[in-house]
Amino acid sequence: RGVVPDSRVPFEARVAFGRAQSLERAGRFEEAREAYRSALLEARAGGLLLENWHPAIEALLRINNSIIAREMREEGDAFLATDHWHEAMNSYEVVLKLLPDDSHAGERLRLLQQVQEQADIARTQLKAVSGNLAETCQAVVAVTKSIRDLRLKVPESPQLMQMEDEFRAGTQQLIGRALERSQHLLSQARYLSNLPECHRLTREAVSLLAQAQALPSP
Repeated sequence: RGVVPDSRVPFEARVAFGRAQSLERAGRFEEAREAYRSALLEARAGGLLLENWHPAIEALLRINNSIIAREMREEGDAFLATDHWHEAMNSYEVVLKLLPDDSHAGERLRLLQQVQEQADIARTQLKAVSGNLAETCQAVVAVTKSIRDLRLKVPESPQLMQMEDEFRAGTQQLIGRALERSQHLLSQARYLSNLPECHRLTREAVSLLAQAQALPSP
């Protein structure tokens, strides 16, 4: 069935294979690839059943994926650093297809997707003439956090700086709207003789102020 006991694998092949594994763990993929090739050549001296020694063949396939993934990861980082987000996302997606557990590519792809999706939602909310201020606040807070998280990875990105300025201005407008609305409600409440209605308007004013306070500092 193609299963060969270790005792049948030449000693030199097992030594080369162990060295290749150490190199792979150290991230020295090109050297590891050569060591796995040497292990396969040494194994073939053990007879026909070792012509395609599975551990070495599988390791070579894995190493090739690691080398391509590293190149694509570096390409993605270069695209991200120059504000080519779409290209960066494509590169990180390739990395994750080759290495699904790659934390670097996974984290940066997730942050890029978050920033783009949340920015679209927040812009829509900010453009609305009327709407639920609480929902708008949540959208702005979410995208501001995502932008700041991504800026930790790419601190010099002009696109992120521009987005941060855009949402800082939006935050100031939201706070101004909340203050203006709350003052209007309190003015109305002051001249009402209907106590329940007065309390309702006051609660609404306090709620607006609390929402404004929850926004990130402009």
